[in-house]
Amino acid sequence: MALEHRSTGEGLSAAAFAAAMAQFRIPQSARIAVAVSGGADSIALALLLSEWAAAHKVSLHGLTVDHRLRDAAASEAAQVNEWLTARHIPHTTLSWNEGVHLRDTDASPQRAARDARYRLMVEWCAANDCAHLFVAHHADDQVETFLMRLARGSGVDGLAAMSALSARGNVNLARPLLDFTKDQLIEVCRTHGQEWLRDPSNESDASTRVRFRKAQEMLEREGLTRQRLLATVRHLRRAKAALDYAVTQHL
Repeated sequence: MALEHRSTGEGLSAAAFAAAMAQFRIPQSARIAVAVSGGADSIALALLLSEWAAAHKVSLHGLTVDHRLRDAAASEAAQVNEWLTARHIPHTTLSWNEGVHLRDTDASPQRAARDARYRLMVEWCAANDCAHLFVAHHADDQVETFLMRLARGSGVDGLAAMSALSARGNVNLARPLLDFTKDQLIEVCRTHGQEWLRDPSNESDASTRVRFRKAQEMLEREGLTRQRLLATVRHLRRAKAALDYAVTQHL
């Protein structure tokens, strides 16, 4: 990854973030964790959570997974540790040792790496009394997820895309940024004078998600704007909730 420190768009206010956090009902003195890869999204979330946690007397801990798929992964995790430590955010690096053996395989290791990252972080949270693991999925990710599932012919459940709160075992995955854009998160980093890491693989057309991301410029010209797609996701989420409720009434 390369370092970046650029500015685009409008930022995200502390009040807007606090409003997004209210849905999770985190009690005072709770312990929470945040997944930090080093990209602008997760760095911005760590910065926002640090300020929110201090104001709400909540203990925050950063988690980074060294997936070992690239030689640079260890140094990137060390860089994240340096950044968070400088901002007085406790931080732990978890290692996925199997990753080094998958570097030269024909099959893409990305799915296995993603599953391993979640498993390692959830296990850490369960062992350290953290009921919530915060992740930095944002509005742009939500649109990409919707389009990818639409292309697969998903039904209401799939097209409702990502929820703000889901569970893995006894740990809650919390996504407070689903209504905020990547540009806003980049601006959070800039406002704090914080660099971040850029992963070149995020620009590779080998990734389905990247291809859908690049297709959005054409979709925008045809009226399928991000705002309209996010509104569609919200409608589908309400439809899913109504269907789920109807099912429980007939059990």
